[in-house]
Amino acid sequence: MYKIEPLLPSDAFSLDVINLDYSTESFPLSYYLYYIINHTEDCMAVVSPVERKRSFYCLRDVYGILMGRLEEKDNVICAHISVLSVQFRKRRNGFARLCMDILENNANIYKAYFMDLYVRCTNACAIDFYKKLGYTVYRRVLDYYHDTNGYEDALDMRKSLKLDPENKFMQKGSDIHASKLN
Repeated sequence: MYKIEPLLPSDAFSLDVINLDYSTESFPLSYYLYYIINHTEDCMAVVSPVERKRSFYCLRDVYGILMGRLEEKDNVICAHISVLSVQFRKRRNGFARLCMDILENNANIYKAYFMDLYVRCTNACAIDFYKKLGYTVYRRVLDYYHDTNGYEDALDMRKSLKLDPENKFMQKGSDIHASKLN
């Protein structure tokens, strides 16, 4: 059993299990808190319906999270997915798809034209997942990711929403270096 609820600040202390595999990005606590505070309606958690008492505070068992935001790009509203992650042992249960559907519904309500996200070029499983949801590669972002292994490119993937029935915003864009992103 599970339920989907708003992502809470205390959930940041339960994310270690979600961020264990090599293809999942981890961020500083301040990053998660910024989204939770400033983009509450677009941050959600798939959680166990049972809370367990741990130490001096209650932590929920978080199975997955999605953190997104509405933003304006060139005078057009879009929904950006910043974090989508599901515990390894809870994958293939439809949690990621469910969260993506909720964010897409929110984006349509707020009159967004498209949704976008960045994904590592080497993360074939995630790329395939997004393609199954209707996302296409808009452009490559050079040197977007940086870690101990050096730099890696990202794919900027997009999906048109109800306000873009002709898929105008999904047409292939020009590749760009990460330093040129605004």
